[in-house]
Amino acid sequence: MTMQAILFDLDGVLYNSEEPIDGAADAVGWVQSKGIPHLFVTNTTSRGRTALLEKLHRLGIRAERHQIVPPCVAAAEWLKARVDRKAAVWLFGIISS
Repeated sequence: MTMQAILFDLDGVLYNSEEPIDGAADAVGWVQSKGIPHLFVTNTTSRGRTALLEKLHRLGIRAERHQIVPPCVAAAEWLKARVDRKAAVWLFGIISS
């Protein structure tokens, strides 16, 4: 069975607070070298995608902004795929760039 894709959680899996998890950057690098599709997911709402991207880079993890999926992005994508385009949906919160 081949690996279809991987979702990497951020806090507690790739890092704890500001400390990298041993081997995390190497594991992500291996996945990238094998061309395995992957995203970085989080339930963090206190930092935007740009701040999370900068943190990953500081910790030696290569990532692109579009690969980071915080809750607001996941909710927006889910709604786009499932809600009738004519329906009005109100989301309260901040969607950061």
